[in-house]
Amino acid sequence: IKHIKRFPLNLQECVVIARNKFEKYFNADIDHLLKQFPSDQTDEDGNLFWKAPKRAPSPINFSLEHPLHFNFVYHFAMILAQCFGVDTSIPNTRTFVKQVLREIPVTRHTTTKASTHELEQLGKLRQVATEISRLISEKNLNARIVDICPFQKNASEHQTEFIYCCANLRATCYKIPTAKHSRIHTIAHNIIPTMCTTTAVVGGLVAVELTKICKHALDTTDVSSFRNSFVDMCGSRIIESQPRKPKITILPCGKQFSEWERWEINEGDLILEEFCSLIKDRYGFEVTGVFQNTHVVFMPLFPSHTARLKMRVCELLQSTGTSGQVDLQVALEDENGEEVNGPNVRY
Repeated sequence: IKHIKRFPLNLQECVVIARNKFEKYFNADIDHLLKQFPSDQTDEDGNLFWKAPKRAPSPINFSLEHPLHFNFVYHFAMILAQCFGVDTSIPNTRTFVKQVLREIPVTRHTTTKASTHELEQLGKLRQVATEISRLISEKNLNARIVDICPFQKNASEHQTEFIYCCANLRATCYKIPTAKHSRIHTIAHNIIPTMCTTTAVVGGLVAVELTKICKHALDTTDVSSFRNSFVDMCGSRIIESQPRKPKITILPCGKQFSEWERWEINEGDLILEEFCSLIKDRYGFEVTGVFQNTHVVFMPLFPSHTARLKMRVCELLQSTGTSGQVDLQVALEDENGEEVNGPNVRY
């Protein structure tokens, strides 16, 4: 969604992206690092954190009059325009970019933690799929193609100048002597980039499957278009197989669930008695045990556990980690006293 929202449709929007990237890479990120590790930071032994070979960086404030600052934004914007198919045939392009830089507001970057557990929720993914479709239609991106911009030995002026600016700006942050064009270009042309890593392959395959989920509007019952993948990096092989449909379990009450599903309890901070009553009212089964992996949360057969019914569920659980959610195994019993195997309950 973030990528689609920021999809540039003209050169001005490319300049905005490039300017904000300068602010992030050479100011905001370094400022955040110095807040975490100030210049007088010491380790547990009392030694300075910033000592040789580590150098304490300094943030750079953008100046339109500084050639290195302007060239970074200019060449970055031109590379973005090439990737996103944006027309750059504007008279006096450098003058145009300078004028845009004088007028645009700069986004101040802040560091936030991603909420991963929200992305696991089916409803959240439905919203993502709907929002992606809306944005693509709104920005008329169906006919737009994003192209790659590979670096080659005969790289364009924008690529070589961009690398020159990046290297010297980073060197400036860390008080390292800057280098001339010829030196940086020689180093850049001698670099052999890593074409493929296991992490990149796995990440790409996962992204492909997530794209299918959004495209199929989350109809996970049809698994014909999904694939399991086995990757052999040594032999340069990828073997794909079609996954089987999830096993469906039908409960005595007629309800059914798959092995991919969970029952979710999102009613807030409940006491255990309310938790058990909620499952009884919603699904029609008596709770005969609550477990968190190997940890026994509640067993009515234990006399000492009766007092736990008045305690809050969160007080009876072990650490839930950073997600704030936990999967519980709940033993159930129907009205005839028969044991029922239900799904995990996410609380």
